[in-house]
Amino acid sequence: MNEEIQIVLCSKGDIPEVVSISHALSADGLVNALNTGELQKGGENNYTIVAKFADQVVGFAVSSYSWGKLHIEELGVKKEMQRKGIGKKLVEHLITHTKKKKLPEVYCEVKAKNIASLKLFLSLGFIERLFFSLSDDPFYGLYLPI
Repeated sequence: MNEEIQIVLCSKGDIPEVVSISHALSADGLVNALNTGELQKGGENNYTIVAKFADQVVGFAVSSYSWGKLHIEELGVKKEMQRKGIGKKLVEHLITHTKKKKLPEVYCEVKAKNIASLKLFLSLGFIERLFFSLSDDPFYGLYLPI
């Protein structure tokens, strides 16, 4: 990749591509499909970023401020752009954002079958808080103290 990946706030014009990426990834059961209304609602409690390559959205992270912490709700990278460090750049941006906001922690839930995401978060220092398996779709609760 000759061009640099840019991490920027999600604009209204980026929303259709974020929704499209989330729907493509949800087919594998790794992330939840997003809808336009959820993303357009936004608000001051939400912080959604996108990764752009050659002015195209190739990844996203949807997060919100919850309980005085940053909650990463969804993270996704286009299938053909995976394994290029884009997810890592998105999460690193969120960690930096959490530090700038002086929040004590960033946390997330990762579906147990999403091994790549689980490895990513653990490699960045996230700690397992819980494993929840009362449903057919178990997940890990992870956090990173700041």
